[in-house]
Amino acid sequence: MRLRNLFRRSAVERELDEELRFHIESQVEMHLRAGMSEEEARRCAALAFGGVERAKEECRDARGIGLLRSVVQDLRYGFRTMAKRPTFTAVAVMSLALGIGANAAIFSLFHTAMLRTLPVKQPEQLAQVTQVWRGGWQTNVEPGILEELRRSPQSLSGVFALTQRTVNLCAGGAAERVEAQLVTGDYYSTLGVPAFLGRTLAPEDDRPENEGGGVGVLGYSFWTRRFGRDPEVLGKTVYLDGLPVTIVGVTPPEFFGLDVAAPPDITVPLGNPAHFEPWIWARLKPGVSMRQAQPELEAAFQRVLETLRPGSKDWSVPDRERRLSQRAQFLPADKGAPGFQVAYEQSLQVLLAFAGVVLLIACANIASLLLARSAARAGEIGLRLAIGAGRRRLVRQLLTESVLLSLVGGVLGVFFALWGYRVLLALLVGENVPETLGFRLDFRVLAFTAALSVLTGVLFGIAPALRATGGDVFSTLKRDPRLGGAPRQRLTKSLVVVQVAASIVLLAGAGLFARTLRNLRAIDPGFHPESVLTMRIDAAQHRVPGQRSAEFYRELIRQVQAIPGVKAASLAEIPLFGAGGYWTTVWADSFPDAPEDDHKTGFNNVGPDFFRSAGVPLLAGREIGERDDRSAPEVVIVNEALAHKYWPYGNPVGRRLGWPEARTKFEIVGVVRNTKYGNLRQPVPPMVYFSLLQQEKLGEVTLHVRTLGAPALLAARIRRQIQALDSGLPVYRIETLADGVDRTLRRERMFATLSGFFGLLALALTCVGLYGVIACAVARRTNEIGLRIALGATRTAVVWMVLRETLMLVAGGAIIGVPAALASTRLLRGLLFGLTPFSPATLAAATLLLAALGAFAGYLPARRAALLDPTSALRHE
Repeated sequence: MRLRNLFRRSAVERELDEELRFHIESQVEMHLRAGMSEEEARRCAALAFGGVERAKEECRDARGIGLLRSVVQDLRYGFRTMAKRPTFTAVAVMSLALGIGANAAIFSLFHTAMLRTLPVKQPEQLAQVTQVWRGGWQTNVEPGILEELRRSPQSLSGVFALTQRTVNLCAGGAAERVEAQLVTGDYYSTLGVPAFLGRTLAPEDDRPENEGGGVGVLGYSFWTRRFGRDPEVLGKTVYLDGLPVTIVGVTPPEFFGLDVAAPPDITVPLGNPAHFEPWIWARLKPGVSMRQAQPELEAAFQRVLETLRPGSKDWSVPDRERRLSQRAQFLPADKGAPGFQVAYEQSLQVLLAFAGVVLLIACANIASLLLARSAARAGEIGLRLAIGAGRRRLVRQLLTESVLLSLVGGVLGVFFALWGYRVLLALLVGENVPETLGFRLDFRVLAFTAALSVLTGVLFGIAPALRATGGDVFSTLKRDPRLGGAPRQRLTKSLVVVQVAASIVLLAGAGLFARTLRNLRAIDPGFHPESVLTMRIDAAQHRVPGQRSAEFYRELIRQVQAIPGVKAASLAEIPLFGAGGYWTTVWADSFPDAPEDDHKTGFNNVGPDFFRSAGVPLLAGREIGERDDRSAPEVVIVNEALAHKYWPYGNPVGRRLGWPEARTKFEIVGVVRNTKYGNLRQPVPPMVYFSLLQQEKLGEVTLHVRTLGAPALLAARIRRQIQALDSGLPVYRIETLADGVDRTLRRERMFATLSGFFGLLALALTCVGLYGVIACAVARRTNEIGLRIALGATRTAVVWMVLRETLMLVAGGAIIGVPAALASTRLLRGLLFGLTPFSPATLAAATLLLAALGAFAGYLPARRAALLDPTSALRHE
């Protein structure tokens, strides 16, 4: 009735508008004949008919108030409906909360790491210089580009360079490892970042003698954690790798540097960029695009390459061709350094797709439940239609209930998102999560969650609303079960088929990721990581000068080996399974005149007894020993891959290899087993191991300790023993070698864990949907089932009749889901290992699992139907 009154008021308003225009024009014409000006005539006419205008405003006010009252009434009725059916409400809200929460958590991390722009002035004007060659690109560029771009720039308003490294910071006698950022003096001024406390670096601070020292600016998070936000930190002196640094400022809290995943703790002058391969960034002038600035960059880079050409004669042919054929290119830098984006963008996109499919299944599940519930409300809806309610009004009422349900699920989903975000970061990044990646409930996340909730409510509510209000009064009343109605379930069954198909896609993806993780864990890395403890030490940069570091390390090994429970201990410049490493071109006496195109070899510097400590089997010859120092002939050990490459039919022990330009060739004294190098997916590279004690300067090294028992129990004692030699010596990255290997599987473990969780959640939702549809079908066919039993049908026949309907739904979903899984899993090809996306075993396992659980979900109402009493069933209405 209210809607009808509103329509009547709208008609009255239109009539008033027409009447008003007619009479105003008549009055204006009359006043013009009386000698008034046109302006006076229109003013008098407007005053005369002000009452009509007020009547029109009253109509508008009445319409707005009526609509508001109607919405409030719908909300109150929706809350009462939810309270009357607490079980349905709880199931629906929990399903939506999990689906919406998972999407909100992944979106929040995706926005924080991928979409958030840098908190600097006009970030859209920033561009990063990259070097591009055939088959690759890098962000560390030739330092000469900096000066070339600074010379009379036409398109740029500023250029700066930076690099990052981990250093020892000593303040107040306590040392720790921190992330230091080395920048040119115009870094902060080009970015437009002011100081939160004190001042930032200036161009006059960036002098060659201040490289890595002089003055420094603390990051806000580090200032809070290390100095407790003490404003007296200004003017204090700290030591970075032994160099004094005076603190002159603190950056604002919102500024995290240029890499969201690696915020700097302290920023110091770069000094001479030629000592590094820095990152170079530029700010474009207003109105200048990167395409317009690109020619200027290419010309500057070509001038740099010309300066390198005279000194390239001693380079190998591949190195010379690669370096001199490179070109420079600008990349958009408004979102910061691309490191985290490149590493995790694909992972987050896959997870977002998984979470989206789960939400789709939840929507289909709730839509099928709403369709079943609409049958019970057919009498109510038919009665409202009979007394004059319009279909549009009823659809709005039902959609309001659906959206209200999804909004409640969205509110609860925010709490799930907070928990899920932490789990996601722990699986994706690890324990040491930077504060810049922390969960922030900002307006973007809230807007995304609210929009997703409303869209979800409309998505699962529109079909039931249109189905419930379709047809005339009599057809609606016929669907009332209390009046003997039997609503068709075609749409409901279609939704269940969609759930089954989507579940097969998720289960197939989860199975592929689980098998990938299993295949990688089954790989033999070539060494025995059990009972090996590793820790990083950097004595050369603290109190031990380079020429004394070898003696210090020898004494350190003796002290560690004397600890009870230690079986062996040794050092290596790079950990056995380190993520990084060094590569070089080698010469072998078996191929003295061979081209250098395919002679790239990894190398490491290791100490005495290293391979026994690390668990790498020695296949021939001997290990590097205590006597292999700088006073002895230079020796190396090679792995199987290098031995088979250069001496496929002979014993390499006693042969020689070295660098092509070196006069001294190293003697091979041993061959060790092939070991994986930083990545279980990659093939074993050729490796050369030099004696650590024969190096001119020893720096940061990794201690490898093999223990008789659990290595973690000896970690604290070994650390105390090391610091007893030097109390200010930082010892960091303490972990077992097994943990280091397992850390490289972090992404695969995350995919297997989260895809398995999403798959099980989709499986549970699908089984609930199957159970609801079959239970509703059994309730609808109670009379028929009672008649069959009365005519002699066995219990088994009744159970099979119901199960057959269940299995038909599962089969329909499998017919759609298997091709969909084959199509979608092709996108995961680069993430798999040891199998292809077309895996019949995985698809069969996913389908059979879903069929078995679906049959169980259908068996429960089937068993209840088989136990019906025929007499009471025939009287059922």
